[in-house]
Amino acid sequence: MRTPFDTAQRVQQRAVETVRVAISVEVERHSLIERESDSLTQSVARERAVGHAVGWLTTDAWLARMRAERERLQHEARSVETRLATLRAQAAEAYGSMRVIDGAVDRHRDEMARAQEASEQGRLDDIAAARLARSRVAGR
Repeated sequence: MRTPFDTAQRVQQRAVETVRVAISVEVERHSLIERESDSLTQSVARERAVGHAVGWLTTDAWLARMRAERERLQHEARSVETRLATLRAQAAEAYGSMRVIDGAVDRHRDEMARAQEASEQGRLDDIAAARLARSRVAGR
């Protein structure tokens, strides 16, 4: 049964879905950053071990570049976490709005069903009253 709220309901469902997809993208981006950071940490450990083993190989410039890369990854991870917090707040708001609209749709459908039931009951009452009137007229 169509309701006046169907359009708003679809729009809100799309908004919730859009935020859900955006959260998924940011979560994937965050996990990618974590993997890159872990890979960087392992690479630094390997290169330090090689540099210490050889002795004459200096890794200072490379280590400085890796520190800068780690800082960049940490900054990017913080940015992603901030965006995730914002998106989660938007998701909560969108979901709340969707639940309100869903409630309005349910109430409207219940009202329509009650009105239809009342109409049917009214018709049945009219039929019963007409039969009673006919039986009284026939009984005279």
